[in-house]
Amino acid sequence: MNIEQELNHKQYLAASSQAKHLRIVAGAGTGKTRTLTYRLAYQILCGINPKKMVAITFTNKAAKEMLTRVEALLEREQVTKSSKPLICTFHAFCYRFLRQEITAISGFDKNFQIADEENTAEIYKSIFKKMPKGDSKDYCKFVTSKISSLKTEGIFRMDVTRSDIPMGALYTLDELLFVYQEYQRQLRIQNLLDFDDLLMLTVYLMKSNEEIREHWRQKYDVFLVDEFQDTNSLQYEMVKLFMKKDTSLTVVGDPDQTIYTWRGAKNEIIKDRLQEDFSDLETVVLDENYRSTQNILDVANALIQHNKNRLKKDLIAKSDESGAPVEYFRETDNNQEAYQVARRIQTLIKNGVDYNQIAVIYRSNYLSRALESQLTKFKIPYEVYGGMKFYERAEIKDAI
Repeated sequence: MNIEQELNHKQYLAASSQAKHLRIVAGAGTGKTRTLTYRLAYQILCGINPKKMVAITFTNKAAKEMLTRVEALLEREQVTKSSKPLICTFHAFCYRFLRQEITAISGFDKNFQIADEENTAEIYKSIFKKMPKGDSKDYCKFVTSKISSLKTEGIFRMDVTRSDIPMGALYTLDELLFVYQEYQRQLRIQNLLDFDDLLMLTVYLMKSNEEIREHWRQKYDVFLVDEFQDTNSLQYEMVKLFMKKDTSLTVVGDPDQTIYTWRGAKNEIIKDRLQEDFSDLETVVLDENYRSTQNILDVANALIQHNKNRLKKDLIAKSDESGAPVEYFRETDNNQEAYQVARRIQTLIKNGVDYNQIAVIYRSNYLSRALESQLTKFKIPYEVYGGMKFYERAEIKDAI
């Protein structure tokens, strides 16, 4: 497979690198998935057993897409492999592991099921009914959010201390411990694990059981982790626990796109800790953007430079097109902003642009009301994607 002809120079360096520990810093629109796919296929063609490869993706959809692409590349090269690399999410990987090993923890059954949101809500509802403070919405929300936060960090109930209670909290340490304990007890009675349990119990077993740890470390020679900028400390610790001394690790991500900090993602893992943990770390920066014109990228580059503590990179348009300049305006409120948007669309239509070539992107669904009102006033037809038109919502119909 002549990947040098099929990838740009930086992509080729990343896909064919012989580094044991590789960090691919992939800016937006730079062909991250393509590069990772070629790296997987290239390593298989170089003789690595697919059974000994794990690629961890952020979503099931991404995992399926990557496996399809890898298989297509190998088929094109007329390479027939009876086995495939394991491509899955963190939770799916832990699920497979615990199906085999969870009985090493007393009281757990390998036929466990995954608790969904409804299961979790029902368990918490039954617990808060017993609480002296009752089940007020705010009280329940703060306690359950704190438990979720603790579990995301890998903190078991027995490890919670007074320092984990924020100043001015609506709940006490004893109340938090009671709810946490009851929640875990109810899960176990129903033979359920929630998503946090999958990671926590996997890390616990790999740290505490040497026999299990050594067995699983021999299973894999290669780990690849996608969207690494959104990895949290528990996930990173899990990957390291499955690595033996000569295990290869490739991570792909962009520190400028860390958006899951509310779920424990730590930007410093990709930015700093990798270098601290792996002194031989090699870094390749993908900076050729296939998605935007240079004028758009120049504005994005200028804006992100205000983040002082970052890995420096400037995106370059692969098309070499400057494109139209980026325009912006500032208004005093949502209604004035929506009015300007509608006027701008009206001007574009008069200049020959079709309605179906225009998209309006907003931050949250509730912001659509002002936009919809102005579009209606200007007689501009529109469709709302990923949500419902404001005036078609049941409560709005009832109010009207």
